[in-house]
Amino acid sequence: METDANGFRLGVLNEQVFTIPQALVDAVLANRNSGRRVICSFNGFRFDNRVLGQLGLLPSLKLGSYTIFYFPEMLNVDLWFWARNHFPDAESKSLRDLAASEGYPVDDSKRAEYNEIRAAEDNKMSRFLTEKIDVRTAWKLMMRLTNCCPLVLQNVFLDRTHKAILHAWYLEHGYLPVEYPEPGDPNSVRGPIRHAVPGLYENVAMVDVRNAYLTRASSRPLRIYEQEDAPAFTSVMQRFLELIREYPSQKPMLKFLAVSLVGSQNSDNNFMRRQNIYSEIVEGFAKEFGDYLSRLPLDPVYVHTDGYMAPAGFKPPPFNGYELTIKGRYVWLAVYDKQRTIGLLAGESPRIKAKGFPAYANSYPMVLRWMRDRFYEALADVSDVREVRRILLDPRRFVRENVRLPRDRMLWSSTIWKESEMFPARWDPRTPIWNAWSGFKLGPNEYTWPRLWVRYKIEEMLDQHRLPLEIQQMTSHRQKRRL
Repeated sequence: METDANGFRLGVLNEQVFTIPQALVDAVLANRNSGRRVICSFNGFRFDNRVLGQLGLLPSLKLGSYTIFYFPEMLNVDLWFWARNHFPDAESKSLRDLAASEGYPVDDSKRAEYNEIRAAEDNKMSRFLTEKIDVRTAWKLMMRLTNCCPLVLQNVFLDRTHKAILHAWYLEHGYLPVEYPEPGDPNSVRGPIRHAVPGLYENVAMVDVRNAYLTRASSRPLRIYEQEDAPAFTSVMQRFLELIREYPSQKPMLKFLAVSLVGSQNSDNNFMRRQNIYSEIVEGFAKEFGDYLSRLPLDPVYVHTDGYMAPAGFKPPPFNGYELTIKGRYVWLAVYDKQRTIGLLAGESPRIKAKGFPAYANSYPMVLRWMRDRFYEALADVSDVREVRRILLDPRRFVRENVRLPRDRMLWSSTIWKESEMFPARWDPRTPIWNAWSGFKLGPNEYTWPRLWVRYKIEEMLDQHRLPLEIQQMTSHRQKRRL
């Protein structure tokens, strides 16, 4: 759908354009009556359905603090919910960027104006993404994991999704939680083992411990309440492992939900938490992993959470109870510290993988992400480590000589939606939006970002990729035994 400050402008249903909202709703209900009983949209519960509901065309449900407008007697699917769980590591959760990452041939010229061409293109992208992530199967799995209203499930964030999964287990096993558990052991670990040897390395590989936390969590009697049979948390983790094996295409969503459920046990915001569960899983695995690493006949370059970097030809010894795999090989790898690395992945199409560096969501001008990606693409063409060292010593100079700022107006502009005169909390007051806010009209506003501010942010980003003085020299991997 496309709207303006006055509300509905047009909508697209399966490539058919409607300019009257009642006609759009009537067409959906006609499809329902003919047997087509699923209605899917991207961010529909927070936008499309709300607009139609506020026009008095859809009924609503009040569930806690959420008011949800829905098409009656239909399966209402919000693709945004499934996409954010299927692509948890995606920098941008926008429809355009997620569809592009899955291979959709995005034509930005079709999305330049808020008209029926853009709406039709978004409609096509939504259907493409729905098939790519197989929402039908994902929906069925989520219904097996929870027993809450599917309308509210797609409108809540991760902490309440975790609560729904745990509540479902208790109800299935004859329990009815009437109060939430005490936090438990306050001395839980704050993070797993981490170790980094700063330097610039050639030909190293990432050895990954597959399903480390799930494997450990499913092998120990972990209870949220004192009296449980079988132990609830253990049983839930075992179910996740079974579903991952049964539905490998849904592994991204299932593993994300499972691992984040482990992390939620140490979160003060979580309703159903037991910190000693988190400590048993994370701290316990860290001790096992640390002991395993101490017995290796070499000094790993980088250790983080559930994997380590070693020479590409090194064959890791078995790790009792866990499966090890080679996740990727790097032509070169720059290790900055425990949080940041950047390297060139080997493969048919070499690409840069960076961890711990700036990410730019949709609230930033697209030109920042565009410039960073051009920087990475240029680095991906460089396999000589000495040349890499020269570039990373002065990234600003390298970009000035090899990358020009784009002229495409879309990259310098953003659509800023103003719902009220109050400056929204999600925006950083240090951005130019703060000063421009009073000049925006209610509804969508096209805003062109100041070039001087964008240039400053680009230089700030490049400075974070500059090699520190202490790791400027190329490091050769030393074969030796630690500890």
